[in-house]
Amino acid sequence: MQDLNAAPQATACVADNIQKDFIAPNQLGCKTIQLIRPNRIHSEPNEDPHAAPQHIIQNLSLLPPLLEQL
Repeated sequence: MQDLNAAPQATACVADNIQKDFIAPNQLGCKTIQLIRPNRIHSEPNEDPHAAPQHIIQNLSLLPPLLEQL
């Protein structure tokens, strides 16, 4: 974000591991999107509300329309 001079609110974090990938981006104010793939290796739930993504998609092709909405 620093290199691009972008505010956290203008960025999105797309990741798959609910155990660790969304905690810092959520705290910074980024938009967070979990990509759930059919053969994923990270499938265990996380009870920490700070770890929850704001959006969940099942297919990468759904990312562009979601980003347009955000």
